Amino acid sequence: MSNLNEENITSKNNFKGSSLKSFFDGFVSRIKRIKHLDILLVIFFVVVILLIYFSTLTKKNEVKNTEDNTSQIQDQGNNYTYSSKTTSLESYKDTIEKKLSNTLSHIKNAGEVTVVVNFNTGIEDVIAYTTTSYIDENGKKVETKTPVLITVDGQTCPLILEQIMPEPSNIVVIASGAKDTSVKLEIQKAVQVLFNLQTSKIEIFAGN
Repeated sequence: MSNLNEENITSKNNFKGSSLKSFFDGFVSRIKRIKHLDILLVIFFVVVILLIYFSTLTKKNEVKNTEDNTSQIQDQGNNYTYSSKTTSLESYKDTIEKKLSNTLSHIKNAGEVTVVVNFNTGIEDVIAYTTTSYIDENGKKVETKTPVLITVDGQTCPLILEQIMPEPSNIVVIASGAKDTSVKLEIQKAVQVLFNLQTSKIEIFAGN
C-alpha cells in the first residue's frame, strides 16, 4: 500500500515537473517570439522612416528642378517643355561682350580689350499655341490659335518654347594693342570669323 502511495506521489511530482517544464518552455518561447516581433517592428519603423525621408528628398529635388531647369505642361494632349527662366537682351549682350573680350585678349599683343556689341532686333520668343478648328455656318473650316498661358512667380504669361537670339549688327572693339596694324588686323579677322560680319560692321580702336 505504501509502495502504491509512493508511486502515486512520484508520478504526481513527475507530472508537476513536466508541467512546469512545459510551462517554462512555453514562456521562454513566447518571450523569444516577442523579441523577434520587436525586431520586426523596429525594422518596419526604420523602413517607414527611410521611405518618408527619401520621399521628402525627392519632392524637394523635383521642386528645385522645376524652379531651376524646366517644367512640363500638358494641354489638350500636347506635351510642352519650357524653361522657367528666360534670357533678357541685356544679359545676352553682356554675356557676348564678356566672352568676346576674353577671346580677343588672347591674341598676341592685343593687351586689354573692351567690346561693345549692338543689335538691330531683340530676342524672338517662340510661343506655344493651341489650335482649335470648327466648321462655320457656310461649311468652311475655321481655325483659331490661342496662346498657352502659364503662371510663373504668381504672374500669368505665355508659354515660351524657345528663344531665338539676334545676330550682332555691328561690333566695336577697343584694344590697347590695336595701335599695331598687324594686331588690329588679327582682331578684325577674329571678329569676322566668329560672327560672320562684314568688315564695315567691325570698328576697332586703340585704347590707352
